Amino acid sequence: MTSGPSGPRPRPGVQEPGADRWRPAARLTAATAAVAALAAGCGSGPLPSATRTPPALELQTFDFGGDFELPAHTGRIFRLADVRGRAVLLFFGYTYCPDICPTTLQTMAEVEKLLGPEKQRLQTVFVSVDPERDTLPRLKEYVEHFGINAVAVTAPPAQLDPIVKQYAAYYEKQPSDSAMGYLVDHTSRLYLIDPRGRIRYLFRYGDEAKAIAAGVGQVLAE
Repeated sequence: MTSGPSGPRPRPGVQEPGADRWRPAARLTAATAAVAALAAGCGSGPLPSATRTPPALELQTFDFGGDFELPAHTGRIFRLADVRGRAVLLFFGYTYCPDICPTTLQTMAEVEKLLGPEKQRLQTVFVSVDPERDTLPRLKEYVEHFGINAVAVTAPPAQLDPIVKQYAAYYEKQPSDSAMGYLVDHTSRLYLIDPRGRIRYLFRYGDEAKAIAAGVGQVLAE
């Protein structure tokens, strides 16, 4: 279980918010496991997941999260309240992240493709926990590379940390011999926020785009 900040917890019987944290040393991805599973399952057996309709998510209403405002890569202040009426997929990370963050943003691109015209009702929010290196111009270049409807936000720790705590999240610098400098240990979950601004589901790193798109569709249909 994550030893993150104390604070609001999810309602009984729902996914533990602090249980999903990424450390830089953990490089085994869900894609590796998926390839192994498909190789072992050639021939008869269940259809590959890409051909199956994902089951409906058991949506919950979490008692943490909520509105915030932070400077965005657009040069304006982003306010979560300003995207009411749209679904939001929010996650914490940083641009120097070697694998989790770019993979998550690529998954968001797949989600948008699956949603089709409904993608106009989805907003991805990338909260950088590395304000020391992630300037707004760098964030702009980074998120625009993925070609999705994403806004990247960050701020100095005094402004950022209360929001991290508000979302029961976590981050911590880790020394590294990498040419990129230090790495950051950070929460890797993906928050599904409904059009009313409530957290309804916590996706884990490696969850498939098809399942995430289905979840977005669920909250948009409510």
